[in-house]
Amino acid sequence: LLSIGCFARSLDDWILMMILRQVLLFIQIFWLISCFEQFIDFGRCGKETECYARETCFDEIGADATQMKKIATNLQGLFVGKSCDVIIQLQLLTPSSILVTVQLNGTYSGENYDPVFGVELFQAESQFKCSSNAITADAKFTIAKHGSRQISNKDFIFCSFALTLKKANEEFVATFNVKKYEDRPKLLYHLIDNKEASIELPRKGHYFWTLPQPDCDANLIKTNDGVLRGLLLSSIDATKSEISCTSPSKLLLIVGSEEKFIEEMRCINKRFNYTGGGVNGVVVNRTTFDLYCSEEFSSLCAPLAKYDCSACTESRRNGSKSICDGDKWRWSDGRIITSTVSCAQSKTGNDRASGWFITVDGKEEEITEGSCSTELDCRTFSNLDLSCAGKGCVQPNLSADNKSITCPKDYELNLETHTAASIKCNSTDGLYYDDLNRLTKRHSKITCQRMAVTNAQKATSSPIGIALGVTIPLLLFIGIGIVVICLVLRKRRRDRERVAPESTNPNYSEVKTGRAMNSKEHTTTKTSSEPPVSTDRHLEKESVSSEPNPMEKRKSEKSMGEKGEEKKKEEKKEERKEEKKKEEKK
Repeated sequence: LLSIGCFARSLDDWILMMILRQVLLFIQIFWLISCFEQFIDFGRCGKETECYARETCFDEIGADATQMKKIATNLQGLFVGKSCDVIIQLQLLTPSSILVTVQLNGTYSGENYDPVFGVELFQAESQFKCSSNAITADAKFTIAKHGSRQISNKDFIFCSFALTLKKANEEFVATFNVKKYEDRPKLLYHLIDNKEASIELPRKGHYFWTLPQPDCDANLIKTNDGVLRGLLLSSIDATKSEISCTSPSKLLLIVGSEEKFIEEMRCINKRFNYTGGGVNGVVVNRTTFDLYCSEEFSSLCAPLAKYDCSACTESRRNGSKSICDGDKWRWSDGRIITSTVSCAQSKTGNDRASGWFITVDGKEEEITEGSCSTELDCRTFSNLDLSCAGKGCVQPNLSADNKSITCPKDYELNLETHTAASIKCNSTDGLYYDDLNRLTKRHSKITCQRMAVTNAQKATSSPIGIALGVTIPLLLFIGIGIVVICLVLRKRRRDRERVAPESTNPNYSEVKTGRAMNSKEHTTTKTSSEPPVSTDRHLEKESVSSEPNPMEKRKSEKSMGEKGEEKKKEEKKEERKEEKKKEEKK
């Protein structure tokens, strides 16, 4: 840039060249405007930057809260930086450009700031001012924000910017080395109650603006946010003497057409030195180069959100891909798509964002959610119309898992071509079938209609029919119970009658035997060729005889006894047969 003036052929050309130089210088300073967050780095104080803090920030007796003190290298041990409320840091970029960073932290002081007024550096006049509205400066300066971190509220004020003189070949030291600026500058700020507070800086006049000369020219570094062949590029703070990126970002160095990833860039002996991959290198002196923090878009995707669907599971992350078993994904129309899902640069309009992509029917589509499944979703795939409108319309009921459709009681499904009590999902083809395995076509209109009622159903549904339907079974049940009870009582009565004579009359067996013998003799007499003899007469003859023959009596008793035993056995046998017949009859 300094060599531009050599090409001037006249004074006008020289003036034009100087203007062009300032424009180019401003453009180079503009590279500092980036998305990185700037912070005050106390480790750079007293080396490549000048830092000032309130005296009470030092562990010293008799500190004055209205005065500021330089943070020199030998005072680092006394400085309590983490609890200091007012700090200003200055770094010389070029003789005509200075990087300014100011911070007010009310959480340490207990003060509440007026963010609209902000903080101001005053030296004979307002040199610059940071507020919630904007960063402004005196007319002799141009302003370029440094980093994305610009804050102004009642608890915290922070601003960082490059302050550059507009006039060609003008330097800060010469500009402020006049009587007008011989006083010491002050930092001014307002509190919420409109009370003004001021803190005086220790160095006056141009000495405040006299800063350490940079070892390396930060203007040689070009950096900005951008995109390069699948890489997301983020600008770096080129004002630092040691530059690196936070993992997983990698530092990308581009010199001419050569690109390489490095670990760190350092300014050593006024030259930019780098290390990376076990190799040390140096950028040729006075050569401009590009330097970025870079990340692959394929590594920037957040985990793919789960698509809410039945019989679905969440995918799992594997590097730049989201994985399903068998690469089977449930698509929004209920289908199963076999495809891979990969992370890449988004195509939604934000070229600094990443997104997930899947190929469907030969076309790549960006998705924000997805789920794994081997089953088709019948509800979305069949796309049945279950809407219901109009008076008396009854809408079908869809189960929570979308696998069955039914109607309320006394209604049935009207499936356009037939009716059914219900239809169920076949997850293999994504269609619904009824109990007879009849298919319900996709996009069909389904309603519920009342079932047809038969005459028998009408009769049973009337009050009289309902009463009869309840009474007849009840009477039949009572009748059966009465018959069973009667049969049981009858059997018990007969058992008692059969047992009672045998238990009360000891001669019952003899009488019974005699009767049996008489009956047998009577039967035998009828069948023999001899004339019948009256049993009654025989009994009368025996009763008339007052003195029967003892021998005959014994023979007769013996014969009767034997016959009686035989008759008794026969009768018992007959009784058993009768009882068996009765039991079989029952």
